Amino acid sequence: MKQGVMRFMGKTLHHNPHTIQITDTQSISQQEIPFLHSIARHTGTKAAVVSGDGTFYGADAYLQYLQLKKLYKSGKSGVLSIGGVPPIKAYLQQLRLKYTPVDDCAEYSFTFVEALDGSCKENSTAPTDYTVGENEELWDISAKLNISIDKLMGLNPAVKDPTAVAEGERVKISDF
Repeated sequence: MKQGVMRFMGKTLHHNPHTIQITDTQSISQQEIPFLHSIARHTGTKAAVVSGDGTFYGADAYLQYLQLKKLYKSGKSGVLSIGGVPPIKAYLQQLRLKYTPVDDCAEYSFTFVEALDGSCKENSTAPTDYTVGENEELWDISAKLNISIDKLMGLNPAVKDPTAVAEGERVKISDF
């Protein structure tokens, strides 16, 4: 999978996390019928959970952590963007700092939970559209922003040919 930069609420992490785990869970209820069997039913999809850990480096490592902590303390949901994966609306549920006696390093771990209530639209600072540059096509934008060409075409139904966009034209890059 192609790794792009990780962003949350418009804040780009200077160093990508070492590990990122995305957990999608289905809600299945079971009803037991005495002396026979049980019946399982799909009752919905639970919010995705994105967790991981990483290290901020540099003389400002702790300040980088504090910027992320500020977003955590806001309690707001926002767009979480991880390269190679479609962005989601999420809350930063948990943030930990692990002290290590290494200069210019701040180890951290995080847990995001998908916001299924649609509440982040008004809080999002991530761009939803893009201005086409000189000699740019949707293919270029797809590669540049790490968004699949199929998604770009789906977001822009008026564009019939990915090579036929004009300089200065606005194209949608997100449906948030």
